[in-house]
Amino acid sequence: KENLDKLKSNLRLFRAELSATVRDTIYFTERLGEKYLRVDALCIMSDDATVRQQTISDMDRIYAGSLFTIVAGACASAD
Repeated sequence: KENLDKLKSNLRLFRAELSATVRDTIYFTERLGEKYLRVDALCIMSDDATVRQQTISDMDRIYAGSLFTIVAGACASAD
C-alpha cells in the first residue's frame, strides 16, 4: 500500500529497483516467450491486513491458471 501511488504513477517497474530473484524471473519468463508474470512480493499489499487476507484467499484461483510457478524456497534474502 505504501508503494501503490509510486507504482501507479510510473506505470512500470525499473529492474534496478527489483531484487535479483525477481530480475532473474523476469529474464526467465521473457526467454520462455511469456507475456505475463505475477510476483507476489509486488502483487500482495502486505501492509494492508484486509487486502492481504483477501489476496491470500484467492491464491488457489490465481495459481490454478498459471503455466508454471517459480518459488524461491531456500534463501536468506531476495538477492
